[in-house]
Amino acid sequence: MTLFNTIVQIFFKMVIGFALKNINKNTFCLLAALFLFFVSFDAQASDVSQPDIFVQQEDSAKVQVNALINQYLQLMGNDIQSAIKTLEKALPIAQSHNFLLEQASIYYGLGNLSQKIGLYEQAETHLLQSIEVLNTLGEEKHTAACYNILGISKKNQGKYSKAMEYLLKCLRISEKYGNKLEMSNAYSNIAVIYIIQKKYDRAKININRSFQLQKELGDYDGLFTTLFNVAVIYQETGEYEKAIDYYNKALEITSKISNKTYEVSVRMNLSQIIMFKEQWEEARQSLLDTKALLKELNLKADLIQVLNDLGTTCRKLGQLDTSIMYLNEALQVIEQTRSLNFLKVIHLNLSKSYEEKGSFQLALQHHQQYSISSDSLKNIEKNKHLVELQEKYETQKLEKDMLFLKKEKAQKEAELKARELAQVQIELETAQKDKEINILQKEKQLKEAQILQRQIEAEKRESEITLLKRDKELQEAHLQKQEAEVQRQTVLRNAFIAGFVLVLIATVVLRYVYSQKLNIQKELRVQQEENSKQRVGELIKDHKIKSIQSHMEGQQQERERIARELHDGIGGNLATVKLNLQRLNESSSNKKLQNVLEAIDQTCQEVRSISHDLKPPKLLQTAFVDLVQNYTTQIAEAYRLEIHADYYPEEELNHIPDALQVEIYRILQELMNNILKHAQANQVDLQLVMHENYLNLIVEDNGVGFDITQDAKGIGLNNIISRVNDLKGEIHIDSSIGYGTTVNIDLSLSQHSEVAG
Repeated sequence: MTLFNTIVQIFFKMVIGFALKNINKNTFCLLAALFLFFVSFDAQASDVSQPDIFVQQEDSAKVQVNALINQYLQLMGNDIQSAIKTLEKALPIAQSHNFLLEQASIYYGLGNLSQKIGLYEQAETHLLQSIEVLNTLGEEKHTAACYNILGISKKNQGKYSKAMEYLLKCLRISEKYGNKLEMSNAYSNIAVIYIIQKKYDRAKININRSFQLQKELGDYDGLFTTLFNVAVIYQETGEYEKAIDYYNKALEITSKISNKTYEVSVRMNLSQIIMFKEQWEEARQSLLDTKALLKELNLKADLIQVLNDLGTTCRKLGQLDTSIMYLNEALQVIEQTRSLNFLKVIHLNLSKSYEEKGSFQLALQHHQQYSISSDSLKNIEKNKHLVELQEKYETQKLEKDMLFLKKEKAQKEAELKARELAQVQIELETAQKDKEINILQKEKQLKEAQILQRQIEAEKRESEITLLKRDKELQEAHLQKQEAEVQRQTVLRNAFIAGFVLVLIATVVLRYVYSQKLNIQKELRVQQEENSKQRVGELIKDHKIKSIQSHMEGQQQERERIARELHDGIGGNLATVKLNLQRLNESSSNKKLQNVLEAIDQTCQEVRSISHDLKPPKLLQTAFVDLVQNYTTQIAEAYRLEIHADYYPEEELNHIPDALQVEIYRILQELMNNILKHAQANQVDLQLVMHENYLNLIVEDNGVGFDITQDAKGIGLNNIISRVNDLKGEIHIDSSIGYGTTVNIDLSLSQHSEVAG
């Protein structure tokens, strides 16, 4: 297929994609027929390249395998089961194409993940397969990582001698090839074995070696392991606060590298510290959270330890049935994983739980199982053997270093002797040069004769080559003639196709422009209809606003008239009655008359208060916040109340609509009147806050309160609720006997913005 054909084909597919959206069914059928003709023509020309297709398929398979391996690397920290399925999908592809290096990587990944979830035999099988493939490829340096995981697997099974052998093998291979990362991992895992055996001095030596290598590499995974192991040492020596500090540092690293497997290890040990502190309920909750995370990650080996700790914790809390349930679940996981590390401890804890429950027969059975699985002498010998293994390794390393120094010294001595011999050799060579000159002269004569013979043979070959070239030129001329004919036919075909495509594009473009024009005209009609509806809506809205303003102005005028009548009429009459009664009281001291005077005085105050409430002084001439502050100050001074008031933001509150200012002021007056009449409070908190779309008013007192489920609403509360409902707001009243009352009111600003305008 020519480059021009490829370009035309791509362009043709783009045109069909465009036509699917803009042309009718008949036009599309014509395009489809042309496309099928074009593809069939190109298919005839592609049979020559079949070997290239096989190469491309192999490359595609390798890309697919590597993509699956990369997907495994992303999943392994947080979703182990999905990571295993990904590798199991990649393995048959790698095997069918004999991708040996990829097979080794997949076997290693399956071994690593199987070890994490406690399938130790399966893990060891995969890791040994990876080692075998790597050795076949001559890649011994990469087997170090496999031996490291094998060591971890044996350690988790309690087989510490075999674990140490694998880890030391990892260390030797890593040092041989300068692999600092695996050296660091090996030292770190050796330290873990020593921590388990409570040999903390040896553990610290190996941790320090690992830490130095990690600092050189900038290895976050390694740094986590080091911090974790240091925390374990502090935990084992009883320095819990230091241990917690190092565990928290390790957790910070897990958040950076997003590794839930590391996180769950830290949380397991933090739970154990809580157990050591005998904070059993807190330990139980922490262990349950850790158990859930372990089940999510399917880490069965660690799940055994957490189930054992849950059994111990529940026994300490007196939850014996729950304790036995967790310990039996741990035995089931041990049967699945064949991990015997915690077997004897679990039998011992089951024996204790059954004994406390009174099931002495079962307690005895589990204690016998504990005795069978305990062999202290064997463990002591294993521990000694582990120390001897590393000491032997260190001794071998020193011997290798000494041997290397000896070899280096011997090599330098040999070089010195070689120089002396070279000097003697130079002298001998100088003496022999004269003899060699004679030999060279004879050889030169012989070579000249050979060259002459070769020239004759070369002339013969050149004549043969000339004849062959002439035959080749004749064949090439014939081929060129055939190619010219094929090229002429190809140009004619492509010119026809290009012309047809151009005509088709022009047709499609014209149809598209016409349809766009129709769409624009339709949109203009819709827009005009919407504009008409909008104008009608605005006229209706303006009419409503004017009606509301007229209603509010009339309401305000009526209030002012009533206030004026109360103040000038009823107020004046009451003042006259009060003066006459005072004169009578001065002439004769009558107690009943005195009571009447006090009642009239109180009535005058209430009339004055109602008059002021109906017509707040200078409401529209004074800043709103200042007006409210003056009102609360007067109330506080007159009734010896402590009033705390907050207004935010004051500048915006002063610019809310006048009608809303009046309503808020009325509501506040009603609330203060209720407090003065019924609450028996000595402290009031007032808060007025303006938000983006609503205004919030909170009034709270420390009075006697009332039962909002029993007491009927008084006229004061009914007035407040009625005002809030008229303003399309919300009111919440919270009160109980002996604990005061809180009134929380939200008023929408959008309901009043148009009136303000």
